[in-house]
Parts: sequence; C-alpha cells; structure tokens
Amino acid sequence: MRPSTERASALGGRVAIAAVAAASSLALGLGCGPASVPLQISFPSTETFLVTRSMRMRIYAIDEATSCASLVTAAVNGRDPEGELLFELADASPCDVRAGVAVPDVGGGLRGFLVEGLDSTGNNTILAGCSEDEVHVGARVSVALFPTSRYDAAYQ
Repeated sequence: MRPSTERASALGGRVAIAAVAAASSLALGLGCGPASVPLQISFPSTETFLVTRSMRMRIYAIDEATSCASLVTAAVNGRDPEGELLFELADASPCDVRAGVAVPDVGGGLRGFLVEGLDSTGNNTILAGCSEDEVHVGARVSVALFPTSRYDAAYQ
C-alpha cells in the first residue's frame, strides 16, 4: 500500500469508529439502548487504599429480601449475598477502581451496588460499602467504603 492510501485507510477507520461512538452517544442521550453509568468509589483513608490488594464489585436486584444492609452483612461475614446477581467485577486493581468504573446496563429498577476491598490474601473483606440506585442515562453512582472488623483486627 502507498503511504497516502495507508493514511486514507487509517483515517477511514477512525471516522467509522467516531461515527459508531457518536451514534451510540446519541442513542443513549435519547433514552434508547443500554445505559452505562460511572461508578465512583470513596476510600476512608489513604492507608485503607494502600493496604487493599484487590476490589470486587457486584450488582444485585433490590427487592423485599435484598437490601444494601443484607448485601454488606453477608459480604463482611464471608458469605455470598443472596439475591439476583446481575453483574460481577472480580479481582480489580484498587487504582483502576478508584479512577472510575463504568457500570454496564443491568436493566431498570432499583439496584444494589456492593463494593468490597480485599486484603493481601485476596480472601477477606477489609472494606465494604453499598449504594442503592437506578441505572439510567445521566446517572452517577457513588459508593463510600468503610473498614470492616477484619480491617480493624489486621491493621489497627
């Protein structure tokens, strides 16, 4: 391929990608298509951030039997929460999570966003937090993490 042809081909690819992105943004702006929302995580301190080896985020449908309180209680006690699991992000880097995570479309309705910080073994929940929110265009979900008793036992 000649240099001008290569440049034109590369430019055409970028234009096609930009057009798809613009069409996707337009569809989201009009309320059509899936909604992806940013998730903002707040750590209680720099120290808690530094001792957290990995992060886990799970999204559950909230109903009469499932609430943020029940999700956090199960996670802190080392059990898998009961309820309809809609999405899971496991073994994520605290740096990546702190920078922001885009939550995929998990359908309409109230959702529980359970976030856990795991210790150096990757097995024990040392930080936990949950937020009940709905996913829709323009939404922003924030979850504040709090130290658990396992954090206190290991690091205090």
